[in-house]
Amino acid sequence: MKFTRHKEKLHFFLFFTFLILVSNSTPLFAEDENKETLAQNHYEMGLTYYEIGLLAEAFAELKKALKAKPDFAKAHLYLGLIYADKGYIESAVKEFTEAVKIDPNNVEAHFNLGFFSGILGSMEKAMEEYKEAIRLDPLNADAHFNLGILYGKKGLLTDAIKEYKKAIEINPDFPEVHYNLGVIYNTNGDIDKAIEEFSEVLRLNPLDIVTHYLLALAFADKGLYDSSIEEFNRVLEIDPDHAVAHYNLGLIYSLQGLMDKAINEYKEAIILKPNFAEAHYVLGTAYSKKGLIDEAILEFEKTLEITPESTSAHFNLGIAYGIKGVIDEAIVQFKEAIKINPVDAVSHYVLGRAFTEKGLIDQAIVEFRKAMKINPACVVAHSALAKAYSEKGMIDRAIIHYEMAKKIKPNFTEALLGLGMAYKDEAEKKDSEAEKKEMYEKALKELRLFLQYSSNDKNAKDIENIVKEIESMYGLD
Repeated sequence: MKFTRHKEKLHFFLFFTFLILVSNSTPLFAEDENKETLAQNHYEMGLTYYEIGLLAEAFAELKKALKAKPDFAKAHLYLGLIYADKGYIESAVKEFTEAVKIDPNNVEAHFNLGFFSGILGSMEKAMEEYKEAIRLDPLNADAHFNLGILYGKKGLLTDAIKEYKKAIEINPDFPEVHYNLGVIYNTNGDIDKAIEEFSEVLRLNPLDIVTHYLLALAFADKGLYDSSIEEFNRVLEIDPDHAVAHYNLGLIYSLQGLMDKAINEYKEAIILKPNFAEAHYVLGTAYSKKGLIDEAILEFEKTLEITPESTSAHFNLGIAYGIKGVIDEAIVQFKEAIKINPVDAVSHYVLGRAFTEKGLIDQAIVEFRKAMKINPACVVAHSALAKAYSEKGMIDRAIIHYEMAKKIKPNFTEALLGLGMAYKDEAEKKDSEAEKKEMYEKALKELRLFLQYSSNDKNAKDIENIVKEIESMYGLD
């Protein structure tokens, strides 16, 4: 019983002592303790306060430790951590600098000096400190990881990969390292390795939504659409309101030709994010592919309400109006697209086609020539310009541009047909039978090539008859 009563008194004494410590109303340590012991005691108390989150009390104790012993490296280290927790990064760096000056072998001080120097933008200093931490502790996975990040920021991706691999050798279950490796591999176009690293992240953290999303994109890049769909669906299981995942899932369905599913996903994205311009735009293109032109027009118009400078939306709205036969509106949209991007050869080409539909051949010729100036290899512009020249009776110029289109794309049936008919028209103008025959031979050559490449063309039967007629007239075969 005496022992028990003594124990109870001891418990009371400890509790009372704790109250004294917390209240800080009475100095804990006797004045006659030597400075070394005093510093150590204040440091240990500061560390205790730090670990339980009482930063102000920890700060005060560490300051007392340093007053007793200014060269106390660990006290400088933890004082730096407190400054960092409070957002005083420059003061933190000063303390870490003092810690490594006093104790050059303090790995934690070098690591933190590197980390917070990096936050202040001193990348070279940060790298220097991480390297020193690694020299002192080669198995410090965090230091290898952070050094890898800095190499990545400097664009030294090979060095970054090397550091990340070292971190993984030390700690294979380091998800952040696997993630960063995956991002670098993906950037480098090494999709297989990116998929491998992202899969490791998800092994360690199955609910990492960002990694599921990136893995879905990587599978899509590889053409593994079913796997991509599976990952996007996992994203949506974690976050059903992920508008961008719905959008990308729609893109994958579109690539698979599953337009109804694509449309449903685009609609979901728009419900979640009504001003999602890209979703309105791709919904418009999906409607166009299904022949739902009125619906497509509405979506392209919504896209332009959100992003008036969208060249693609103006362009496709113009195409949709053209399909509807509303050529004046098509012309307006193509002009808007050109205003935004004057060097878009295709916009000049379609504007030329619209002018052709309106019978404005001279204006069409101007646009076709602009398209070719921007892109001399624009085969459709050469062919369209040739056809415009033919309509103006300028057959020589027409032949030149049909020949150029044929040179760019030898099996371009539009150019072969146009060229054959142009030579036929030229033949009919010739007075000399020899010249007529020469032109008809050229016409036959092009028309036969046309039939070879487009036997199922709606004009094929008529062209066959023309070929037979020329053959019978001149005995050509």
